[in-house]
Amino acid sequence: MRIRLILLTALIGLVLPSCYIENGDNVNGFNFFGEGVTGEGEVIRKTLDIKEFQSISLQGSPDIVITQSSTFKVEAEGQENIINLLSKEVEGGTWKARFTKNVRNYKKLTIYVSMPKVENLQISGSGNINSTNAFEGQGAIRLSISGSGNIGMKLEAESVEARISGSGKIGLEGKAGSLQGKISGSGDINASGFSVRNADISISGSGSTHIDVSESLKAHIGGSGDIYYTGQATNVEQKVSGSGNVVHKN
Repeated sequence: MRIRLILLTALIGLVLPSCYIENGDNVNGFNFFGEGVTGEGEVIRKTLDIKEFQSISLQGSPDIVITQSSTFKVEAEGQENIINLLSKEVEGGTWKARFTKNVRNYKKLTIYVSMPKVENLQISGSGNINSTNAFEGQGAIRLSISGSGNIGMKLEAESVEARISGSGKIGLEGKAGSLQGKISGSGDINASGFSVRNADISISGSGSTHIDVSESLKAHIGGSGDIYYTGQATNVEQKVSGSGNVVHKN
């Protein structure tokens, strides 16, 4: 009996790594039968017929590049049979950027979005969203990562909310009236080149934040995380529970 159990465990260990699949409901699922679509053919660039949106919910590992433009357009660069599996679902102004079927393997997939305005960018998984230029004249923007993905944004906005659950990273350049940041885990928010008047930063875990704040800072740390800030903030409120630090860098 023990020998059978050892053999079964070894078989499972061999099967699991070869059966990675990706879809809209189970980004990091496993399938014992190795089901899933494999990319075929050469890499092409194709325009997608999608209703205009202001927010993106990315699931999986594709990369999205966004550009502020007066003209809305979505293009994808990858193998055509993989591109054709991208969902075109837009709900409440949010594009559900995911696959409609299980995907087993593909060469590459990069999605290019031109849009006038951005409101909410969300990543679940290991994908990345980056902007090529500064999104100017924006109102309230929400950025969130669950997993190991990355968001890199250049923008000018009234307010920004940045949340990370996991090991993801958010990088910001530009300016805003206020920044609210929350990290649960080992993620990082790098906003050293992002000027704000007021900031409210909360870290639970080992993550870190770099910010540039001119008026007020609320810093809350539970764990070993660190908050580094520059600027001339005259009102600084600190609450640290653990080995973390709040450091003013000149």
